[in-house]
Amino acid sequence: MAKAKTTANKKAAKPVAKKKQAKTVSTEQRIREAQNKGKLLIGTKTTLKCIKGGSVLSVFYTTNIPENVLKDLNYYARISDIELNKFNGDSAKLGDLCGKPFKILLAAIKK
Repeated sequence: MAKAKTTANKKAAKPVAKKKQAKTVSTEQRIREAQNKGKLLIGTKTTLKCIKGGSVLSVFYTTNIPENVLKDLNYYARISDIELNKFNGDSAKLGDLCGKPFKILLAAIKK
């Protein structure tokens, strides 16, 4: 005796959703977007003060940052749970990117 095939027990095939690939945004693009929105903080003193106050999302530092400033930055970022990003360039290049005629060691994005 032949068995009857039942389709009730079979699960309907669901369409497989394609995973959206996360767009990788470079640090330069993030800095430009923050500057256009008016949420970019520039300078070591201002950035460290705002980190202590808790009004910063992420910080960008250059390759030629002094050791004592980098130690302070790492300490406050660890306490405040802030994202640190290394900018691949020196302070003059970061200044040019921000549209300033001077060198910039630290830049941050406000909340």
